[in-house]
Amino acid sequence: MSVASNISGILSVDKAIRCKQLLSTIKQLQQDELMDCFSFFMGNDPIQEFDFSPYQATKPFVLVGTSIFGAIALAGHLGEKLSTPPQVVIVDLSHQVARSWDLIKAYFKTSTETQPEQFVNGFCKMLQKNKSNEFSMDGDSQDLHPFLLGLIDQCGFLRFKQLVTDALILKQSWGDEATFRHIRNVYQDMDIVAYPSNIIHSIGDLKTQKEVAHCVHILQPVFSIQTNLEQGEPSQLHVMTDHSIKAIMKTLGPGPFLEADDKLAFEKEFLTVSPNSTGVKWTSESAPGLLFYQPAHNTGDSKVETDCGATTITSAYEV
Repeated sequence: MSVASNISGILSVDKAIRCKQLLSTIKQLQQDELMDCFSFFMGNDPIQEFDFSPYQATKPFVLVGTSIFGAIALAGHLGEKLSTPPQVVIVDLSHQVARSWDLIKAYFKTSTETQPEQFVNGFCKMLQKNKSNEFSMDGDSQDLHPFLLGLIDQCGFLRFKQLVTDALILKQSWGDEATFRHIRNVYQDMDIVAYPSNIIHSIGDLKTQKEVAHCVHILQPVFSIQTNLEQGEPSQLHVMTDHSIKAIMKTLGPGPFLEADDKLAFEKEFLTVSPNSTGVKWTSESAPGLLFYQPAHNTGDSKVETDCGATTITSAYEV
Protein backbone atom coordinates (compact mmCIF):
# COMPACT_ATOMS: atom_id res chain seq x y z
CA MET A 1 0.00 0.00 0.00
CA SER A 2 1.36 3.43 -0.95
CA VAL A 3 1.90 6.17 1.62
CA ALA A 4 -0.79 8.28 -0.06
CA SER A 5 -3.32 5.43 0.12
CA ASN A 6 -2.47 4.81 3.77
CA ILE A 7 -2.97 8.49 4.65
CA SER A 8 -6.25 8.54 2.73
CA GLY A 9 -7.44 5.50 4.66
CA ILE A 10 -6.56 7.10 8.00
CA LEU A 11 -8.41 10.29 7.06
CA SER A 12 -11.49 8.29 6.03
CA VAL A 13 -11.56 6.46 9.38
CA ASP A 14 -11.13 9.75 11.25
CA LYS A 15 -13.97 11.31 9.23
CA ALA A 16 -16.30 8.40 10.04
CA ILE A 17 -15.49 8.57 13.76
CA ARG A 18 -16.20 12.31 13.91
CA CYS A 19 -19.49 11.92 12.02
CA LYS A 20 -20.62 9.22 14.43
CA GLN A 21 -19.63 11.40 17.38
CA LEU A 22 -21.54 14.39 16.01
CA LEU A 23 -24.68 12.38 15.27
CA SER A 24 -24.63 11.01 18.82
CA THR A 25 -24.62 14.52 20.34
CA ILE A 26 -26.98 16.48 18.06
CA LYS A 27 -30.69 16.64 18.82
CA GLN A 28 -32.37 16.21 15.45
CA LEU A 29 -35.75 17.85 14.93
CA GLN A 30 -38.76 15.58 14.46
CA GLN A 31 -40.83 15.67 11.28
CA ASP A 32 -43.54 17.85 12.84
CA GLU A 33 -40.89 20.33 14.04
CA LEU A 34 -39.45 20.97 10.57
CA MET A 35 -40.44 23.95 8.45
CA ASP A 36 -42.33 23.94 5.18
CA CYS A 37 -39.81 25.33 2.67
CA PHE A 38 -39.22 24.06 -0.87
CA SER A 39 -35.74 22.74 -1.59
CA PHE A 40 -33.27 23.98 -4.20
CA PHE A 41 -31.19 21.17 -5.68
CA MET A 42 -28.90 23.58 -7.53
CA GLY A 43 -29.22 26.62 -5.29
CA ASN A 44 -29.75 30.17 -6.46
CA ASP A 45 -26.87 32.10 -4.89
CA PRO A 46 -24.69 34.22 -7.25
CA ILE A 47 -21.61 32.02 -6.91
CA GLN A 48 -19.02 31.66 -9.65
CA GLU A 49 -15.76 29.76 -9.63
CA PHE A 50 -13.48 32.78 -10.00
CA ASP A 51 -14.65 34.10 -6.65
CA PHE A 52 -13.12 31.26 -4.65
CA SER A 53 -9.81 30.32 -6.26
CA PRO A 54 -7.81 32.31 -3.64
CA TYR A 55 -9.67 30.46 -0.87
CA GLN A 56 -8.91 26.90 -1.95
CA ALA A 57 -7.78 24.79 1.01
CA THR A 58 -4.34 23.28 1.50
CA LYS A 59 -5.35 21.07 4.44
CA PRO A 60 -8.48 19.11 5.42
CA PHE A 61 -11.49 21.22 6.35
CA VAL A 62 -15.21 20.97 7.05
CA LEU A 63 -17.85 22.88 5.12
CA VAL A 64 -20.92 23.59 7.25
CA GLY A 65 -23.63 24.59 4.82
CA THR A 66 -27.29 24.44 3.98
CA SER A 67 -29.56 23.06 1.26
CA ILE A 68 -28.24 20.54 -1.29
CA PHE A 69 -25.83 20.56 -4.25
CA GLY A 70 -24.82 24.21 -3.88
CA ALA A 71 -22.94 23.30 -0.70
CA ILE A 72 -21.51 20.17 -2.35
CA ALA A 73 -20.28 22.26 -5.27
CA LEU A 74 -18.58 24.76 -2.97
CA ALA A 75 -16.90 22.02 -0.95
CA GLY A 76 -15.70 20.32 -4.12
CA HIS A 77 -14.18 23.48 -5.52
CA LEU A 78 -12.60 24.67 -2.27
CA GLY A 79 -11.14 21.20 -1.71
CA GLU A 80 -9.80 20.62 -5.22
CA LYS A 81 -6.16 20.56 -4.05
CA LEU A 82 -6.74 18.02 -1.27
CA SER A 83 -6.05 14.31 -1.63
CA THR A 84 -9.39 13.42 -0.02
CA PRO A 85 -12.65 15.38 -0.31
CA PRO A 86 -13.69 17.58 2.62
CA GLN A 87 -16.44 16.72 5.03
CA VAL A 88 -19.77 18.42 4.30
CA VAL A 89 -22.19 19.04 7.16
CA ILE A 90 -25.65 20.25 6.12
CA VAL A 91 -27.77 22.04 8.72
CA ASP A 92 -31.33 22.62 7.50
CA LEU A 93 -34.79 22.60 9.10
CA SER A 94 -36.84 22.25 5.90
CA HIS A 95 -38.69 18.95 5.65
CA GLN A 96 -38.53 19.26 1.85
CA VAL A 97 -34.72 19.48 2.04
CA ALA A 98 -34.72 16.44 4.33
CA ARG A 99 -36.93 14.58 1.83
CA SER A 100 -34.61 15.55 -1.02
CA TRP A 101 -31.54 14.29 0.84
CA ASP A 102 -33.25 10.98 1.65
CA LEU A 103 -33.82 10.41 -2.08
CA ILE A 104 -30.32 11.56 -3.01
CA LYS A 105 -28.61 9.32 -0.46
CA ALA A 106 -30.68 6.29 -1.44
CA TYR A 107 -29.87 6.70 -5.14
CA PHE A 108 -26.17 7.47 -4.69
CA LYS A 109 -25.67 4.46 -2.41
CA THR A 110 -27.55 1.94 -4.54
CA SER A 111 -26.95 2.96 -8.16
CA THR A 112 -24.63 0.59 -10.03
CA GLU A 113 -24.10 2.95 -12.97
CA THR A 114 -20.40 3.55 -13.64
CA GLN A 115 -20.73 6.14 -16.41
CA PRO A 116 -21.53 9.75 -15.42
CA GLU A 117 -24.11 10.29 -18.18
CA GLN A 118 -26.09 7.17 -17.29
CA PHE A 119 -25.75 7.90 -13.57
CA VAL A 120 -27.20 11.39 -13.94
CA ASN A 121 -29.90 10.14 -16.31
CA GLY A 122 -30.97 7.62 -13.70
CA PHE A 123 -30.93 10.25 -10.97
CA CYS A 124 -33.17 12.63 -12.91
CA LYS A 125 -35.58 9.80 -13.74
CA MET A 126 -35.70 8.90 -10.05
CA LEU A 127 -36.65 12.49 -9.18
CA GLN A 128 -39.40 12.48 -11.82
CA LYS A 129 -40.75 9.20 -10.46
CA ASN A 130 -40.88 10.72 -6.97
CA LYS A 131 -42.60 13.92 -8.22
CA SER A 132 -39.81 16.24 -7.14
CA ASN A 133 -41.78 19.25 -8.41
CA GLU A 134 -44.01 18.80 -5.35
CA PHE A 135 -41.17 19.50 -2.90
CA SER A 136 -38.43 21.24 -4.90
CA MET A 137 -38.15 24.48 -6.87
CA ASP A 138 -35.73 23.00 -9.40
CA GLY A 139 -35.84 19.21 -9.06
CA ASP A 140 -37.55 18.92 -12.44
CA SER A 141 -35.51 21.68 -14.10
CA GLN A 142 -33.86 20.90 -17.43
CA ASP A 143 -30.77 22.63 -16.03
CA LEU A 144 -30.24 19.99 -13.33
CA HIS A 145 -28.81 17.39 -15.73
CA PRO A 146 -26.00 19.60 -17.13
CA PHE A 147 -25.46 21.06 -13.65
CA LEU A 148 -24.68 17.64 -12.18
CA LEU A 149 -22.50 16.66 -15.14
CA GLY A 150 -20.63 19.93 -14.63
CA LEU A 151 -19.96 19.04 -10.99
CA ILE A 152 -18.77 15.58 -11.99
CA ASP A 153 -16.46 17.12 -14.57
CA GLN A 154 -15.11 19.49 -11.93
CA CYS A 155 -14.69 17.00 -9.08
CA GLY A 156 -14.33 13.65 -10.80
CA PHE A 157 -17.07 11.02 -10.72
CA LEU A 158 -15.94 9.00 -7.69
CA ARG A 159 -14.97 12.08 -5.69
CA PHE A 160 -18.34 13.72 -6.37
CA LYS A 161 -20.18 10.58 -5.25
CA GLN A 162 -18.07 10.43 -2.09
CA LEU A 163 -18.81 14.08 -1.25
CA VAL A 164 -22.53 13.35 -1.46
CA THR A 165 -22.63 9.97 0.29
CA ASP A 166 -20.38 11.19 3.13
CA ALA A 167 -22.37 14.41 3.67
CA LEU A 168 -23.84 14.60 7.16
CA ILE A 169 -27.43 15.89 7.25
CA LEU A 170 -28.55 17.57 10.47
CA LYS A 171 -32.23 18.45 10.76
CA GLN A 172 -31.77 21.54 12.85
CA SER A 173 -31.92 25.32 12.81
CA TRP A 174 -29.00 27.63 12.07
CA GLY A 175 -30.11 29.44 15.20
CA ASP A 176 -29.66 26.45 17.52
CA GLU A 177 -26.62 27.28 19.65
CA ALA A 178 -26.14 23.76 21.04
CA THR A 179 -25.88 22.28 17.54
CA PHE A 180 -23.13 24.65 16.49
CA ARG A 181 -21.18 24.22 19.71
CA HIS A 182 -21.23 20.46 19.12
CA ILE A 183 -20.01 20.94 15.54
CA ARG A 184 -17.16 23.18 16.67
CA ASN A 185 -16.18 20.75 19.46
CA VAL A 186 -16.14 17.70 17.19
CA TYR A 187 -14.00 19.54 14.62
CA GLN A 188 -12.06 21.66 17.12
CA ASP A 189 -8.70 20.93 15.47
CA MET A 190 -9.90 21.53 11.89
CA ASP A 191 -10.67 24.56 9.75
CA ILE A 192 -14.35 25.22 9.15
CA VAL A 193 -15.91 27.10 6.24
CA ALA A 194 -19.45 28.31 6.95
CA TYR A 195 -22.04 28.61 4.18
CA PRO A 196 -25.33 29.86 5.65
CA SER A 197 -26.29 31.24 2.24
CA ASN A 198 -29.14 33.77 2.54
CA ILE A 199 -30.62 32.38 5.75
CA ILE A 200 -30.20 35.58 7.78
CA HIS A 201 -31.99 37.64 5.13
CA SER A 202 -34.77 35.04 4.93
CA ILE A 203 -35.69 35.62 8.57
CA GLY A 204 -38.45 38.04 9.57
CA ASP A 205 -37.36 38.99 13.09
CA LEU A 206 -34.16 40.60 14.36
CA LYS A 207 -33.76 38.34 17.39
CA THR A 208 -33.55 35.20 15.25
CA GLN A 209 -31.26 36.90 12.72
CA LYS A 210 -28.84 37.66 15.56
CA GLU A 211 -29.09 34.09 16.83
CA VAL A 212 -27.99 32.79 13.42
CA ALA A 213 -25.13 35.30 13.30
CA HIS A 214 -24.11 34.14 16.78
CA CYS A 215 -24.06 30.51 15.62
CA VAL A 216 -21.80 31.44 12.69
CA HIS A 217 -19.53 33.13 15.24
CA ILE A 218 -19.51 29.96 17.38
CA LEU A 219 -18.11 27.95 14.46
CA GLN A 220 -15.05 30.26 14.31
CA PRO A 221 -14.81 29.68 10.56
CA VAL A 222 -11.76 30.67 8.55
CA PHE A 223 -14.32 32.44 6.38
CA SER A 224 -18.04 32.37 5.72
CA ILE A 225 -20.03 32.74 2.50
CA GLN A 226 -23.29 34.63 2.88
CA THR A 227 -25.72 36.32 0.51
CA ASN A 228 -28.28 39.12 0.54
CA LEU A 229 -31.86 38.92 -0.65
CA GLU A 230 -33.33 41.63 -2.85
CA GLN A 231 -36.88 41.18 -4.15
CA GLY A 232 -36.74 37.54 -3.12
CA GLU A 233 -33.52 36.74 -5.03
CA PRO A 234 -29.94 36.47 -3.72
CA SER A 235 -28.06 39.37 -5.30
CA GLN A 236 -24.84 39.96 -3.35
CA LEU A 237 -22.24 37.47 -2.18
CA HIS A 238 -20.08 38.19 0.86
CA VAL A 239 -16.92 36.35 1.83
CA MET A 240 -16.47 37.31 5.48
CA THR A 241 -13.56 36.79 7.84
CA ASP A 242 -14.85 38.90 10.75
CA HIS A 243 -17.58 36.89 12.46
CA SER A 244 -18.62 39.13 15.29
CA ILE A 245 -22.40 39.53 15.32
CA LYS A 246 -22.03 43.25 14.60
CA ALA A 247 -19.77 42.67 11.61
CA ILE A 248 -22.08 40.06 10.09
CA MET A 249 -25.23 42.13 10.60
CA LYS A 250 -23.60 45.35 9.42
CA THR A 251 -22.27 43.71 6.26
CA LEU A 252 -25.55 42.02 5.32
CA GLY A 253 -27.94 44.80 6.28
CA PRO A 254 -31.44 44.30 7.73
CA GLY A 255 -32.91 42.16 4.96
CA PRO A 256 -36.30 42.51 3.25
CA PHE A 257 -38.56 40.78 5.78
CA LEU A 258 -38.03 42.68 9.03
CA GLU A 259 -41.01 44.59 10.41
CA ALA A 260 -40.72 48.35 10.94
CA ASP A 261 -39.89 48.08 14.66
CA ASP A 262 -37.12 45.56 14.02
CA LYS A 263 -35.72 47.65 11.17
CA LEU A 264 -35.52 50.63 13.50
CA ALA A 265 -33.86 48.48 16.17
CA PHE A 266 -31.39 47.21 13.55
CA GLU A 267 -30.46 50.76 12.55
CA LYS A 268 -29.92 51.81 16.16
CA GLU A 269 -27.82 48.77 17.02
CA PHE A 270 -25.77 48.28 13.88
CA LEU A 271 -25.87 51.27 11.55
CA THR A 272 -24.70 53.76 14.17
CA VAL A 273 -21.53 51.72 14.72
CA SER A 274 -18.83 50.88 12.18
CA PRO A 275 -17.30 47.53 13.17
CA ASN A 276 -13.96 46.64 11.64
CA SER A 277 -15.42 43.89 9.51
CA THR A 278 -13.36 42.35 6.77
CA GLY A 279 -14.78 40.63 3.76
CA VAL A 280 -15.44 40.60 0.06
CA LYS A 281 -18.85 41.43 -1.38
CA TRP A 282 -19.65 40.50 -4.97
CA THR A 283 -22.66 42.01 -6.73
CA SER A 284 -23.90 40.37 -9.91
CA GLU A 285 -25.48 42.55 -12.55
CA SER A 286 -26.36 39.53 -14.65
CA ALA A 287 -29.26 37.14 -14.06
CA PRO A 288 -29.69 35.80 -10.49
CA GLY A 289 -28.89 32.20 -9.71
CA LEU A 290 -25.51 31.95 -11.43
CA LEU A 291 -23.68 28.74 -10.57
CA PHE A 292 -19.95 28.79 -10.21
CA TYR A 293 -19.15 25.86 -12.48
CA GLN A 294 -20.56 27.75 -15.47
CA PRO A 295 -18.14 29.51 -17.84
CA ALA A 296 -17.95 33.27 -17.41
CA HIS A 297 -17.16 35.91 -19.99
CA ASN A 298 -15.76 39.25 -18.86
CA THR A 299 -17.28 42.25 -20.60
CA GLY A 300 -14.57 44.48 -19.19
CA ASP A 301 -16.81 46.61 -16.97
CA SER A 302 -15.78 45.35 -13.53
CA LYS A 303 -15.19 47.89 -10.79
CA VAL A 304 -14.20 47.75 -7.15
CA GLU A 305 -15.53 49.98 -4.38
CA THR A 306 -14.95 50.00 -0.63
CA ASP A 307 -17.74 50.17 1.91
CA CYS A 308 -17.27 50.12 5.69
CA GLY A 309 -14.34 47.73 5.77
CA ALA A 310 -15.68 45.40 3.09
CA THR A 311 -14.83 45.29 -0.58
CA THR A 312 -17.69 45.57 -3.04
CA ILE A 313 -17.01 43.99 -6.41
CA THR A 314 -19.51 44.97 -9.08
CA SER A 315 -19.03 42.62 -11.98
CA ALA A 316 -20.27 42.60 -15.54
CA TYR A 317 -19.48 38.92 -16.03
CA GLU A 318 -22.03 37.12 -18.15
CA VAL A 319 -22.94 33.47 -18.49
